Amino acid sequence: MNLPYRWIFITLWHGWNSTLEDIVNGVHVITWPLFAEQEMNATFLVEELGVAIRPRVDKDKELVGRVEIDRVVRMVMESTKE
Repeated sequence: MNLPYRWIFITLWHGWNSTLEDIVNGVHVITWPLFAEQEMNATFLVEELGVAIRPRVDKDKELVGRVEIDRVVRMVMESTKE
């Protein structure tokens, strides 16, 4: 995908092909695994490669809250400023 601003690209599916595309193209990644191999991909990207961030899940509600979403999106946006 050819976008004038790479940092605004958002995708909710991160199978291995789209993960590789993101890494190669320098797209900042916020992982949000839902099913299949996404958990493994998210862990690898965050813990092993250090090329992604992962929102914290509120353990009481078992979801990612809007404050946390705001936090990680701002982290990505701040890291892309030139």
